[in-house]
Amino acid sequence: MAIGAMFGMQGCVDHGYDLSQDIDMTMEFGGNLTLPPSSVAPYSMKKIMNLPDDGSSSIRPDGALYGLSAGDYVLVQSGSGSSTTFSVDEVVITNLSAAGANQSIPVNFTVPAGVTLPTFGILIGGNATSSGLVQKIDAIENTVHMSESGVNRDLVSLNRIGTDIRGVFNMWVGMNNSRIDAKIKRGFRVSFDPSLSLEVVSANVDCAFEGSDLVFNADATVSSLDLVIRITGMDCSRLPSGQGLVNHNFIFDGKVTTTGEIEVSGVSVPAGDVSFNINTSFSLSSAVIKSIEGVVNPTVTIDNTSFAINDIPDFLNDGSSNLDIDNPQIYLTVDNSSEVSADINVTLRSVSNEKGLLASVNVGGIRVVPGHNVICISRTGQGNRNDITGNVTSSDLTNLISTIPDYIEVADCQVAVVQQPVEFVLGRDYSFTTANEVIAPLAFGPALTFTYSDKEEGWDEDLEDYNFKRVIISAQTTNTIPLSMTPSVRAIFKDDPNGDRSRDIRVNVTGNIAAGTLSSPSQSSFTVELVSEVANLAGLDGIEYTFAADSPIVGQPLNESQALTISKLSVTIAGGIIVDLND
Repeated sequence: MAIGAMFGMQGCVDHGYDLSQDIDMTMEFGGNLTLPPSSVAPYSMKKIMNLPDDGSSSIRPDGALYGLSAGDYVLVQSGSGSSTTFSVDEVVITNLSAAGANQSIPVNFTVPAGVTLPTFGILIGGNATSSGLVQKIDAIENTVHMSESGVNRDLVSLNRIGTDIRGVFNMWVGMNNSRIDAKIKRGFRVSFDPSLSLEVVSANVDCAFEGSDLVFNADATVSSLDLVIRITGMDCSRLPSGQGLVNHNFIFDGKVTTTGEIEVSGVSVPAGDVSFNINTSFSLSSAVIKSIEGVVNPTVTIDNTSFAINDIPDFLNDGSSNLDIDNPQIYLTVDNSSEVSADINVTLRSVSNEKGLLASVNVGGIRVVPGHNVICISRTGQGNRNDITGNVTSSDLTNLISTIPDYIEVADCQVAVVQQPVEFVLGRDYSFTTANEVIAPLAFGPALTFTYSDKEEGWDEDLEDYNFKRVIISAQTTNTIPLSMTPSVRAIFKDDPNGDRSRDIRVNVTGNIAAGTLSSPSQSSFTVELVSEVANLAGLDGIEYTFAADSPIVGQPLNESQALTISKLSVTIAGGIIVDLND
């Protein structure tokens, strides 16, 4: 401290003379003694923060990474994430039995006398193209029934379903209960319910689906028509009332309708009455609902997570401080592999290892959509990262770190799946993978209060020979830190570890330090008066000074280049001084 150097008068004593044996070298000077002004090295924010060099602190001068200025201080800490899987089981339809799945339709002809090897045409619900004897019958219908009770309650409603339903259609023509060859004419149709999507697995004729109708592309002569088909989907919106998903029961009733022309020839029959039978059957071997387009409500759980806040400067971690952070931000990152959206409510808790729970903030309305989500929970509703997909405003969030905790918990996550139609694959494991991060630019709101203390010691080395009762220290300051500061001072005496002598010193401080910025520094002044109420100030070894910060420039971050500079520091010893020059 420059105050020691200001007492350079000790250098005037010639120690070549041994005056201490006979002469009292104690000298008293009256009046006020003002020492020449000096200055103190700037108190930069970098010095005040005094962050560890290993980067272990959660506070970093990395503002440029978050849309702030280079050197701006930001509290940044990532937390442990979690991963959870959820699914909705496939629906296996077990009741596939039905009446009317098999049909045997008689067809009767009268053969005129003298006709040999006639051609018989059997027209099923359509227009004939065959020459010769033609008999018309109604379209043949086979019923289809599928049902399953107690369907998974995670399925709320179905618009469409993707299925793996295997079916076999068989048709043959009989005469006298024996199968005979028959020509199935081009254009023959086997029609399924229009709500169904189907594909041919195997067939012994040339055919293809047109919509839900299986259409024959060429004439085909067979003793038995064998078709294996697969129902790949169903449009539940086209089903009549009472079918589809009803009260968690699945029901489907449909028909397989056969139309077209069959021709029988080359059969030797006598004159008179001839009877044929058209035999059709449709059976299902298995039925599984594999996917849906509709509303689902699976159970999604997110585990509690936490993240530690490390190596915070003591002056920010003082339990009496109120760090009214202007816009703290908690980032909830969720990778959602499903097609469902969800609304999440969470409880954020700040916890001290010593004091336990410090604050608890409930946050709702967090909407997570399919894919990658970066949700910023903040005081203002705006965050500093450039990859934000959604903002959530929580005006109470600043309470979470008004006192810096040891760790922050993300707990009691409640997930409600949005009840809107989606495409959802049943039986597949979907995942919610979460990660958490707190980002809090060290810019403050109007309720900020914290203190920073330091000491200037070692004065007694220079002042041990001087006794005085009153000292006035005055200073002018230049401040680029965006905080108003009120100084206070406590005297420090040599060999006074308990501060007993300090309690006898009256300290008067006038003036304070106005907030400033790098672009607009503030100029202020203050005065400190130390007065001994009992003896004198002999042995004064320094001062402990405390700056109580408040009234910040709202929203202006702390920056490592900001500083408080004390200039024109002058010391006045008032009311006289006694100098002891005795060795």
